[in-house]
Amino acid sequence: MSAADNSEPPAGAAPTPPDDYDSPWKEVSGRFFPKLVEFFAPDLYTVIDWSAG
Repeated sequence: MSAADNSEPPAGAAPTPPDDYDSPWKEVSGRFFPKLVEFFAPDLYTVIDWSAG
């Protein structure tokens, strides 16, 4: 194994943050949850008391 095969960052280098793929979807689904339910499950939408928050 040569030095080029080393997957560790150089000493003192900041670590690379992990990829974050689900946060944007969680934010959108949280913000538009009533509209998503209305679109995908209109029967369910009509029985939910949305005023309860």
